[in-house]
Amino acid sequence: MRSVASLFVSRWDVAVAHKVPAELRNTLGIAVSKQSYEAYRDVLESDRFQRLTNVGALARDGGDANAVLLAYAKAGIDLTALAAQLQCDGATGFVASWRELLAAIDAKSKVLA
Repeated sequence: MRSVASLFVSRWDVAVAHKVPAELRNTLGIAVSKQSYEAYRDVLESDRFQRLTNVGALARDGGDANAVLLAYAKAGIDLTALAAQLQCDGATGFVASWRELLAAIDAKSKVLA
């Protein structure tokens, strides 16, 4: 089974921009991305990924993601709650887009009929 994961990196930073110290701004999205990649690699260890690693794919350990995420937690950001909110917002946006697409198809089919 093939799948795609979508992560809106900028939404993380926008959601906390005015809640964290200046030195943390614009680093959360990348840290979450790195942590997501680390989890992905933990689940998907395979020959395919070994071949990618051999040709220079991202480091398995996620870089400094854990340290950056800890800094956000210390700054008072509930990353679990933020993740849930961003997921909800994203799903709502996709549903709206889907409905717009169906409406456009319906309108076009009426014109063509």
